[in-house]
Amino acid sequence: MRFWILILLASAGCAQIYLTPAPKLMWDTWVFRKGDEFHMFYLQNDPGKIWDSIGRAVSKDLIHWKTLPAIETQGAAGTWDSGPTLTGITIESAGRYLMFYAAELKNGQSIGLMESPDLVNWKKYDRNPLMVSRPPYYGGRDWRDMFVRRDAKTGVWHAYICARNAKNDAAVAHLTSTNLLDWTYLPPLFSDPSLNDMEVPEPFEIGRRHYLVFSSVRSRMKETSGRKDASGTFYLVGDSADGPYRFPAEPLLLGSGRGRFDDYVGRTLRYGRELLLYSQTVGGPVMWATPKVIRQNKDGSLWLGYWKDLDKLKARPLSQVARASVKDGSLLLQKDAGDFMLECEIARGGAPKAGFVWREANSKSSGMLLDRASGVAEVLENGKVIDDILVPGLGKRNQRIRVLVRAHRAELYVNDRWLFNWRMRSMPRSGALSLTASGGEARVSGLKISELEPFP
Repeated sequence: MRFWILILLASAGCAQIYLTPAPKLMWDTWVFRKGDEFHMFYLQNDPGKIWDSIGRAVSKDLIHWKTLPAIETQGAAGTWDSGPTLTGITIESAGRYLMFYAAELKNGQSIGLMESPDLVNWKKYDRNPLMVSRPPYYGGRDWRDMFVRRDAKTGVWHAYICARNAKNDAAVAHLTSTNLLDWTYLPPLFSDPSLNDMEVPEPFEIGRRHYLVFSSVRSRMKETSGRKDASGTFYLVGDSADGPYRFPAEPLLLGSGRGRFDDYVGRTLRYGRELLLYSQTVGGPVMWATPKVIRQNKDGSLWLGYWKDLDKLKARPLSQVARASVKDGSLLLQKDAGDFMLECEIARGGAPKAGFVWREANSKSSGMLLDRASGVAEVLENGKVIDDILVPGLGKRNQRIRVLVRAHRAELYVNDRWLFNWRMRSMPRSGALSLTASGGEARVSGLKISELEPFP
């Protein structure tokens, strides 16, 4: 990626990464599976530098991670990769591990290659850079975020790259190769002038339907999935892995509206029988966000669901209430909660608006209200609506709410559908958690608050 946002990495234990002894700066991630282990690679900074190495961590459950020594990537002055390292991909071919990574200099971006026998020791290819943007199909500076897949029928490798077409529109470049070294340039897989970028592109398949995810900051589309001025990870629908692709009715899969920038770089990962989307948070210390399950409707549209393996984070119950009523105001549930998960069900009917509020010790507050009349979930910060999200079927049935608070982030689910991820302003947190309703009475059942595994 090209956005040099320097943000301290939070300490982490479950679902995020903990780097010791000195804090580093983290950005884009990619995961490679080998046997029963998941190897995470991520861009990182040493203090005072910009993306000068690739961090590493390993996990068997995508929840508990162990950090490993970083891979030094930045080359000597004057070499093609002496500038910032950009996002890559790791694959296995013919008993060897290959990592394609990008770098940026003043004259543009280019992609090179490293090779490893063991995923630990890496050696740069002696003919780097391997690929650069070139006419007639491509122009501009962008040439990064490579994804690679192999066609099982033909044996041909396909590469997809964040690029610009000949008109300088955001595009996904398409290249093919038989040996992963020599590449044939093809016309763009997709391009569109309404997008600022098509970063970290990745095609995938669910139930014989083809999709392409990519990320863009503040697209030029006036409205996206009911959210204005959206940023995040979008998806396209295709006739085959190599297109043509088109926008669905609601293309924003992960992200936020109103010019906010809270989640980014969604990528897919097969875990058991489920296809997960993993990503990173933005704002405050950057974290590898909790994975979500990619769900598919009958019409082929996609949404993100709660991943039940996250229940492993529950350490002990803090509070349980079978039934409760909330009238014009707030019902206090828990004081000074650490990392926790809130679960409850709000019955249909009753108060026009109902939800929760977390009031922090520094007088800051955040929360969510379900507006039954408009069918919108309003995300709140200090009494103001910072994002509004259309919720299918809101007001027509009971609504299950799930809130995960981990370190400085809170994630919101309604009916196990992921809606939002936002930053908690105070660190460490303390304050009061409340259910709230306005304009009447809300009936709540199955209320549970669980303590989650603490950060180290």
